Amino acid sequence: MNNIELEKKIKSLVNLLRYEKGLIYAVDVLLRLNYLSKKRF
Repeated sequence: MNNIELEKKIKSLVNLLRYEKGLIYAVDVLLRLNYLSKKRF
């Protein structure tokens, strides 16, 4: 995944999380991108 694709995914996740929860945590974004797992977090 290149930087442009990553930026688009992050922006869409931020909008989705803001809609769902009303706020954004970096951990939630990393979990959705599969950079973190719930087991490790």
